[in-house]
Amino acid sequence: MNDDTLSMYGGECKALGPAKVGGFLVRFGSPADADVQGDFFTPTTYYGQAVKGHLDVVYHHGLGRVDDIANRLGNEIIGNGTIQLQDGGLWFEAELDMSKPDVKAVYAKASQGLLGWSSGSTERLVKREAVKAGITRIDRWPLIEASLSPKPVDPRNRAVALKALLTDEEAPVAGPLLDRAETLVADVEAVVSLMRKASDQRTAQGRYLSAAKREAVKALRDVLAELYDTSAPRPDPSVLQAIKNRLLAARI
Repeated sequence: MNDDTLSMYGGECKALGPAKVGGFLVRFGSPADADVQGDFFTPTTYYGQAVKGHLDVVYHHGLGRVDDIANRLGNEIIGNGTIQLQDGGLWFEAELDMSKPDVKAVYAKASQGLLGWSSGSTERLVKREAVKAGITRIDRWPLIEASLSPKPVDPRNRAVALKALLTDEEAPVAGPLLDRAETLVADVEAVVSLMRKASDQRTAQGRYLSAAKREAVKALRDVLAELYDTSAPRPDPSVLQAIKNRLLAARI
């Protein structure tokens, strides 16, 4: 799995008849209804040649481990389908290879409303354009696969690296932690900007920020300070034990 492979939640997968499934692989948005991280797709986003032909389907991005079916299927291609441009997004209909027992099980899950669509692209080719503070339009998202997943990317979140879909035991922590920290920095900067505007407006009116707002800012400061303290290098456990022993000896 390449570290630059990305995934974005589309919508619920629906069973459309024997072996056929469908749903929105990509949903369109606008600056007014971008997700909480500010990303949104449009009809003019470049999705690659898949919109003119066929796109392969895999289960949970070929990662395995999310359930027994995923473990057995691995990165096996389980079907393919075509894309239709609709007002709400890219509608995707696919036919699954029902000759495989595990794919029949996948279709059964779709029939029960237990699966969602998630599109895969690659970070190297994705292109974004900032349209205003905190809002980013995705101008290029070349589709490389369509996934049926029991654990699709949260629709409230921006595109995430596929490694973020691994279990806690498997996922490397440092990379996602850094990505999240960078996102938080942007969010905090936006909060600071809003707070300054609010303060300036109230000062011009001879008013002050409410105690509740100041307490909210203080709580944010305290959490960030704790986060910074947590990031400090920690002594080896044996060193800590030696320190405890010296303290005990001093008390005696």
